[in-house]
Amino acid sequence: MGLLRAEPGFEDAELAGPPQPLTGGFWASMSVLRLVGAAPPADTLVLRVMPDPAFAAKETVFHRETAAQGLPVPAIRLAGGAGGGLGGAFILMDRAPGRMPLEGLGGAAAIRRLPSLSRRLPDLLGQVTAALHALDPAPVQAALASARVDAPRDPGGFLTGTAGRCSTGPPPSSPTPSTTWRSRR
Repeated sequence: MGLLRAEPGFEDAELAGPPQPLTGGFWASMSVLRLVGAAPPADTLVLRVMPDPAFAAKETVFHRETAAQGLPVPAIRLAGGAGGGLGGAFILMDRAPGRMPLEGLGGAAAIRRLPSLSRRLPDLLGQVTAALHALDPAPVQAALASARVDAPRDPGGFLTGTAGRCSTGPPPSSPTPSTTWRSRR
């Protein structure tokens, strides 16, 4: 909380209770933090703790730069590296309203929701993809270079690094067939 209290608007912030786990992420550990002493929407934040500091730095820069171009993403209130005492690099951001499209999808619920999802999901993914591709990549690339972010820039590099962190041995020295296939797509 000390790092957050140093930020404007959070000088009197306190946790209203223990962090609540948030599921649905791909690689980060996430929690919801409810605060007293902070004005909405900053009174409910999501803490993402990421295992790879280089990729976390890339994600933070990408998030901030795409927000600056108008992509509707939650505001980042605080971000830091692995030395922040949270167990990894982190982003603390506003919690977005609404529900995740695949939230609560398991067992019978998956079967019941499959027809609706099969109609809505392609449109949703298409809209998000179109919004991302409408952005100017130059400011993102400049910010990544300025921050000296050294993280994979392709799916194969990301998946190879992730697989290496998840295995009990060292990261693979060359791409696996799966990451090679994905990097070509």
